[in-house]
Parts: sequence; C-alpha cells; structure tokens
Amino acid sequence: MRSNLIVSSVLAVSAVVAFANGCSTEVGDGDVAADEGAATAAEISQARAAVSLLTGANGKCNRCHTASKADVLRWGAKMQAIESECIKPVGLTREQRIACLKGPDGFYEATHLGLYSAGTKTAQFKQLFITGEGGAAEQEAYDEFALGAGMPIGNVPPFSEAEFTRIKRWVLAGMPALDVALEDPDLGPCRPSTTPELRAHIQKMATDGWGARLADAATPMFGCGEGAGEQCLTQFPDVTAQWSAPDADQVLRKLRDVPFKSHWWIRSSPDGKYAGFGLNNAGKFIDLSKPAPGGIIDVKASYDPQFFPNNEGFSFAGVGSGNGPIKVCRMSVLTGATGPITMNETGCSTIISSVYQTVGAALDNHLYLMTTGAHVNDDGEASGTGPRPGFDGSAKTIFTPMVSDGVKFVPQRNVTVELPYEGDQALSPSNAYLVTRFGNKTGGRGLRIRKLNVTETVTPGSSGGASTTTYGVTTEVLGTVCTNAAKGAVSYDERFVVSHEYVDKNETPELPAKSANVILVDLFTGKTVRLTHMKDRQYAFAPHFRADGWIYWDVRDMAAGTETLVASDAAIRMMAETPTLPQGATH
Repeated sequence: MRSNLIVSSVLAVSAVVAFANGCSTEVGDGDVAADEGAATAAEISQARAAVSLLTGANGKCNRCHTASKADVLRWGAKMQAIESECIKPVGLTREQRIACLKGPDGFYEATHLGLYSAGTKTAQFKQLFITGEGGAAEQEAYDEFALGAGMPIGNVPPFSEAEFTRIKRWVLAGMPALDVALEDPDLGPCRPSTTPELRAHIQKMATDGWGARLADAATPMFGCGEGAGEQCLTQFPDVTAQWSAPDADQVLRKLRDVPFKSHWWIRSSPDGKYAGFGLNNAGKFIDLSKPAPGGIIDVKASYDPQFFPNNEGFSFAGVGSGNGPIKVCRMSVLTGATGPITMNETGCSTIISSVYQTVGAALDNHLYLMTTGAHVNDDGEASGTGPRPGFDGSAKTIFTPMVSDGVKFVPQRNVTVELPYEGDQALSPSNAYLVTRFGNKTGGRGLRIRKLNVTETVTPGSSGGASTTTYGVTTEVLGTVCTNAAKGAVSYDERFVVSHEYVDKNETPELPAKSANVILVDLFTGKTVRLTHMKDRQYAFAPHFRADGWIYWDVRDMAAGTETLVASDAAIRMMAETPTLPQGATH
C-alpha cells in the first residue's frame, strides 16, 4: 500500500513539473507588450502569425465579439498573469494550480484566463485535470473547466495544439510587434446627424409604439398602483442625492439591494416587475413585487436576459453552461415558475448559438427579430476601464427572424448584414431601427441609428406542399449620436436611447477614470444628459427602459462590494418638458 502511494506521489509531482515547464517562457514584470520600436523582422512575422489566428478574415476570436488591439492586450495580460501565478511556480500542487484557474467568484471564466481560455482543450490542461487516478470525478472537473472558460464558443472550431502554441509563445514573450501586426482603424471625427424620417417615426411611435399599446391595454406597471409616470415607485427610498448628476432633472429610487454579484447584462420586463441578471451558469430573476430578500428565481443560464416588448417572452444566452445557446421562452414560464427555470420547459426553444442578443416584435405580432453579431464583452470593471474598443471592417450583424406557433418561438433562417466598424447592435422594440456603436478614439466614438427594411418572400410549395418564407434585411442611416456610450437600449416609444458611458480622461478629466455613468439620449431633440455622478470604482451599469419610460440600472460599487438596482424618471420628465406631440394631438 505504501509503495503505491509513493508511486502515485511521484507521478503527481512529475505531472506538476511537466505542466509548469510546458510554459516556462520568461515574462518581464509589468511587460504586457514589448517595445515596438525595437521589433525585428522575426518578431513582426511571429506577431502577424499569432494575430491572424485571433482576428481578421480567418481569426477565431472575432466571430461574435471583437478582437481589437485593446482586447488582445487585455487577454494577453491575463494570460501572462495566469502563467506567473498558476503555472510557472514549481512549488504549487496540482490542486492549487486548478484552484488558481478559477476567478475571484469561484467560477472558471474566460475573462480570468485571458488567452489561456483558447487552450482549455489542449493537452496541457487535459493532463493537469485528468491524471487517471481520480476516476470520473477528474473528467467532470475538466468538463466544468472547459465548458465554463473555453473559447471560442459556438460552431467555431477550437485551436489546434500547434495554433495555441504559436499564440502562447508570442504572448509570453511579451507580444512584441503587436502595434505592427494589429492597428485600430481611425474613422475620423464623429459628426452628429439626424433626419426628418427619424423625427416622424418618433412621433408615430408616441401613439402607436409598444409603450402606447401596453398603456392602452391597461398593463399594470410595477409600483404604480393607481398612479402613473412620476407618481410610480414612491414607496421606494429616494437616492437622488447619493448618485444623481447635479444637472439631471430626475428622481432616483432604490429598488433593491442585489444579494449576489451579477455578471454581464441586466434587463427588466416591460411592466418593470421582473429584473433579470447574468451570472455564471446561475442567472437570476428578481420578482420585485416580493419583499427582499425573497423573490429570487434561479435560471440555468449565464448571460444576457432580454424581454420581448409585448410582454410575451424572454430570453437568456449561455443556457446550460457558458457555451450554451440562446433560448427564448414564453412569459408564462417565468410568471408560473415555482422553482428554478431550466429554459427547457414547454414554451422554450433554441434560437442560435451565440450571445449578446437583443429582441424586438413587429407591432402586429407576426414577426419577432433577434440580433447577434459583432460585440465587445462588457462586464463593468471586470472587462477593464475606459471606453470600450471599436470594431473592424469585417463586423457583421446577424438577424434571426422568429415566428410564434402558438406554443413557442420558432427561428427562421438567419440574415447576415455587413456593417463595417459597427457592432453592439440593439433593436428598437418594434424592429423599426437598429442602434449600433462605432469608433475607437477620443472624439470619434458614437452611436448609429439605422432604419431596418425587412422583407418577407413567400414561395409556394411544390405539388401542394407547404410554402416557405425567406427574409431579407437592409439598413439605412437615420442619425448619428456622438458619445462614448457602450451598448444602447431603446425606449418603448423609440424616442430615447440609454447607455452607460465609461470615462475617457481626455474628455472628462474631472471624473474618476475607474467609473461609468448613465447617459440619456433624446433622439427627438438631440439632447444628451448624464444622469449619474459615480465615484471611483462605482459603475452605473446596463441601463434600460420599462414600458412607461422609467429607467432601471445596476450600481456596482466595486470598492464596497455591493450592487443596487436603481430607477430613474428622467425620460418621463424630459417628455413632459418637450412633448413628442402637441397637446391633444393623436398623430
């Protein structure tokens, strides 16, 4: 028995040493990327070979999100940190190395591993997790690691051993010649614009959009009772003095202390009753009508809650695991939930293998759209500070039409639209327009408002068979807003866009560099207002509308380790000050 233990110990130590020695390239202290001025021809060749695997026409890291120079720098720095802390030290045990690969919240995350997430399926990590001594538990632990942190996801093939080795050697050498191999495009200065067509559309939506339709249907809005507009949510604490920007005309209400640390996006139901949160393999809904700390509904999904504007359904990405698909469910799955939601219930359907979706519904309910495509992963401070990077010339937006069969939502064939240098797409509630983000540099960033022209072509079936419907999408620019905003969210009357904006010290040196603030854009008047004044390491994050114009967002205080769900009536007050339609008009 003792001899077996000795043999096992020797094998374990050998595996640990081999794992450490497999990545022993020296990394200088704080040397994220080597000095480009001294780059040699060999270094430039090495950089281009590595970068071509990550981005560009044949890249594997830019299929659904960006792989800009800023992204590669951030991912590379994380890889170097994992190498230094988890892999290189010879004295670590196998168990310590595995524990080190988990993020601060105890999950395996691509954001924690950086470019090591691209190597989760290589022999290096398989040999670390699977020694042959632990039976099925070792395979289960490895699967949890590979599914939770592995990149790329979806239908993109993993990196081969040779490809990953090429990337790893370059990164651990300090990423020399990155500036030569990967240049961010300079699109020039942002120039604001609008059109009469956009203004006319906003006026039409004032009485015909989803906000007006839900109001006409007497949809009960959470926290309103017999009141409406500014009269809602008065039962919640007033936190205006704590977080409002000095010049913002609004009242802020504290809806809930969030009792967990969420990740990625937050969205709420049209009536404002349910707030959905991303969380690694453990998404949540909070039923705000239930007193705290109750009302929490677990969801077996990771990312990006979304709600249809007609209150008929919701969606999550990363269903089942971080690499799982986007699914859509009928609203009854949520309103009737008596336990955790698996997204496999009757009324749920798989739509696409992707993330970062938005959804909309045609005003006659016959067609639903989902958008995915080029995007920047955004998880507040966990994704870095400062304005988010832009997009390259290969950026695309994917439209997935969906129809209801009375039980579930059925996806139709995808339509891919090339939108060079634009991403972080967000549908307006009625599918009438798309908001995209563009730009990399100070003074050159903004949001584009694009009209959507959706066509449907019905082809009769042969020999009496069923007909088929195909869809097409084209776009045309209706307006441009100059801002450092992240991904936008459109109001139910389609007049406003709200987003969070990371601080660019070149433009707002008076604000803390590590912070984000909510901005409200009025597409009707052209006015943009900053709604919050966040302190250092405070992030007003993922703002979005409910149907009556109240705005919800999450305040992540990273220094205090707290999250708070907040509501603002700023858009309601702005509409009262400048009505979309003259008093008494019905358009």
